[in-house]
Amino acid sequence: MRQYKANLGLLHSRYGDFERRVLTYFVMNPEQDSIALPGGMNVALLYLLRDGYVVYGGTLRTRANADHIFSYDVVALQHYVITDLGRQFVTDWANANPL
Repeated sequence: MRQYKANLGLLHSRYGDFERRVLTYFVMNPEQDSIALPGGMNVALLYLLRDGYVVYGGTLRTRANADHIFSYDVVALQHYVITDLGRQFVTDWANANPL
């Protein structure tokens, strides 16, 4: 129980709520290697990306029109792939091992 509480303290001090939800997704879905999120979520996952727990995967782009004058590409969906380091992290967290 002490290790579990210590891990929660680390998670709450290091990662935001959204990042913790992504980690929880991988804990609850160990068969999944990636998660698809709307474009523009890079800042919300900044620390997971920086720490090497997730990396960019495939991107689905679409065209947006502005006033029917010009159009531009926007990221509609971005996949984030959990790395081996990230998989070890969520496994250790789920098993209450030291992080």
